[in-house]
Amino acid sequence: MSTVRRPQPLGLEPSFGFGDRLGLATPGHIDAVRAHGGNILPIFAQQSIREMQRTGRRPSDVMADAVTALKAGTFTGKWGADADHLKTQADANRTAGAGFVFFTIDPSDHVDQQADNYDGPTLKQKFRRVQQAVTWANQYRNRTVKLDSGGEIVFDAAMVQRAAVKYGRAIDHAIKLAEHIESVMAKREQAYEIELSVDETEQPTTAAEHFIIAEQCLLSDMKLVSLAPSTFSMCSSAK
Repeated sequence: MSTVRRPQPLGLEPSFGFGDRLGLATPGHIDAVRAHGGNILPIFAQQSIREMQRTGRRPSDVMADAVTALKAGTFTGKWGADADHLKTQADANRTAGAGFVFFTIDPSDHVDQQADNYDGPTLKQKFRRVQQAVTWANQYRNRTVKLDSGGEIVFDAAMVQRAAVKYGRAIDHAIKLAEHIESVMAKREQAYEIELSVDETEQPTTAAEHFIIAEQCLLSDMKLVSLAPSTFSMCSSAK
């Protein structure tokens, strides 16, 4: 008899999150993977805390429905489980306890979503308020980063200040939540990975801001494998 594997971290391998919101669609998702998945690894269990609240499901329900469908479909391949848009330690605890191994941290509540609109004097004033907490700002002033694509990012003072005002508190919150997840998963002796999502914000993430967020998370030893920036002026994400 075939045995369903536990969900596993998928690292940087190509993957796709199906998001079976009601626990009814995974049989179809299995068929899609078999017919057209190629080398793409599936994330069958994927749901945000907000969606669970709306659908009346618990993390354990999401996981159990996915595993039941995988057993019925005799799926024995590698798959992932994404606890989407986590904002609190309690969210992380519940999803880790249900067996999730991919944690999407959402620090959007700590993003200053008007930062792009501040004029020079206002920006400087806002920066002074966060300057003590944003210890990384001086690392980027007058720095130039060469990109693999052939381009470059040139950081000037205003660019760094705006990034600090917009994302400074969010980066700090994400790092602290990631440290909590590390503690929880170490006790469970379970490998895991993290995505950081700032896509549900009103102003787009610039290339410079994207670089700063990613680098600061990696310097903190966060097990970051993915970063979802905001690419539109108004978010329309359904996550």
